Amino acid sequence: MGAVLSLAVAPDVVGNDAVGNDAVGNDARGHDAIGSDAIAHAAVANGLVADTAPLDAVLRDPRIYRRGTSTAAADGVPSGLAALDRSLPWGGFPRGALTEVLLAHDGLGELGLLLPMLARLDAALPIVFVSPPYLPYAPALAAAGLAPERIVEVRTPAERALWAAEQCLRAGCCGAVLAWHDGGDDRALRRLQVAAEAGRGIGVLFRPLRHAANASPAALRLALDAGSGQSRLRVVKCRGAVTPPAPIAVPRSPFPLHTTACAAVR
Repeated sequence: MGAVLSLAVAPDVVGNDAVGNDAVGNDARGHDAIGSDAIAHAAVANGLVADTAPLDAVLRDPRIYRRGTSTAAADGVPSGLAALDRSLPWGGFPRGALTEVLLAHDGLGELGLLLPMLARLDAALPIVFVSPPYLPYAPALAAAGLAPERIVEVRTPAERALWAAEQCLRAGCCGAVLAWHDGGDDRALRRLQVAAEAGRGIGVLFRPLRHAANASPAALRLALDAGSGQSRLRVVKCRGAVTPPAPIAVPRSPFPLHTTACAAVR
């Protein structure tokens, strides 16, 4: 059985920001029912597309949202949880976007929630775990259909975790990038969203549930807390769709997906 590849990122290898401030500027989504020409002009002005791009290519850009239109054709990967997939316009976790998973505490089945989606991704692409709080348990990952040798664990100081996740997302060679972090301001999250758009991968950020009250540029925000014998999943935000009012029951994995807690990187 393969092993999880583990890498450490030293603080002194981090250089200047890879993205200028203009890359994370104004939100190009139109929240009013505006015409196609106005949408195209806004997209060009904000640098989303070249001014020579055909109008239909502009309107197909997933970063442009027109109120009253469906985004069901957008690219998504099924979660394996039918009730969740039906409530999302992508039919699953969106590609080229950031998903936040907000946790009441550890051990709610948060990794098990993602495993069916991760197993569906291109087998040639690695899955990156940035600063996971626990060591991934290879036999359990393999039993869930995810080959352990596809997992690349990046260990880095907490202040560099979001930077490391951003670089992995922007590289465009990862099927998904999962990162764990206690904080993260709006600017840091916006950089992750922009990097996911650029690399067309799936970005997932695990944060404490207390951040649910704060605004976020993530396309999808999920909150996970404890229920009676199972976890409860709420869709806090879903770009382009109305969030379902009722929580979704999430069964917990019958076997552990991690072992001991990871030691901090100094």
